[in-house]
Amino acid sequence: MITQIPWWVWALLVLIIVRGIKASKARIVYLPTLFIIPSIMFCAKLSVLLQATPQEKCIYVVALLCAGLLGNAVAEKETIKACKQTLTLALPGSYQVMSLLLTFFCIKFYQGFLQSTDPEKAFALTPYIFAASGTVTGFLFGKLANYIKRLYL
Repeated sequence: MITQIPWWVWALLVLIIVRGIKASKARIVYLPTLFIIPSIMFCAKLSVLLQATPQEKCIYVVALLCAGLLGNAVAEKETIKACKQTLTLALPGSYQVMSLLLTFFCIKFYQGFLQSTDPEKAFALTPYIFAASGTVTGFLFGKLANYIKRLYL
């Protein structure tokens, strides 16, 4: 069963772990690079959202907004240094993002497994997948919004 998993899934897992380890250490980050992961996640979900039921869209939006507020609140407690001229931030190390992305990876991995073994059960999990996706994306955008606010205010 494990031999039928596409190579890019393993590459994605390695990328999440490597980026998570880097994020666990204090570092200086160019602000626009922080848009990459949440933007990819949002754009990937956008095509699915266009075909989703109103209930699934609502679940995604509520999760996105609530997690955005949570991400903003979490980022507010972080001690950062911002440089407006270079658009860089000195961020403290944290395992938050890696934990969130690994959890989401596991959920999506399980969903993919179910789609190939029990499509009916996978379909039943759809609302939870929308909630998880909205939560991860919202949390990352919420933190980003706080960083932007602190950079420009």
